[in-house]
Amino acid sequence: MIKKLLAVLGLAFVALLAVPSAASAYAPGGNGVGDVTGRPVPGGSLNVGFEGVFAPGEKVEIIVTCPGAADMVLDDVADADGSTSTDFTVPAGATGTCSIAARGVSSGAAGTAAFSIIPADSGTSGGDDLAVTGASTAAVVWLGAGTLIVGAVLLRVRSLRRSASN
Repeated sequence: MIKKLLAVLGLAFVALLAVPSAASAYAPGGNGVGDVTGRPVPGGSLNVGFEGVFAPGEKVEIIVTCPGAADMVLDDVADADGSTSTDFTVPAGATGTCSIAARGVSSGAAGTAAFSIIPADSGTSGGDDLAVTGASTAAVVWLGAGTLIVGAVLLRVRSLRRSASN
């Protein structure tokens, strides 16, 4: 019974590590993460760049989505190394966190980026106010620690049962 339980837990752990996460999805040619520069205020000018994501000379469709404003569709053409650099103006009614999705029309290669709107009347310079991106690894650490503890307890129970039967 314990051997079966340990085998199932071991297989579940291996399966968990073997399945790629959505965050590690492959984008041909590059990592697919764009870089947004400029002052993210309504009416402000920004630039979004994607390095080596697309096929050289490929038409790239870029969609900027912001709460409180209509989506913007921008077109660009990737340069010789598959990179793009596109200027745009933040929509006047934009608030919150905006997302940018770029897609190569012929290759299907994709890139994403995001930025947070700074209210125009906040008085913030925008230079040091970076958007918080990514996720916390605390859940993964706790999952790993819990798995180790469960494994240690099961091994101890197994050794106690062997000692009791001898």
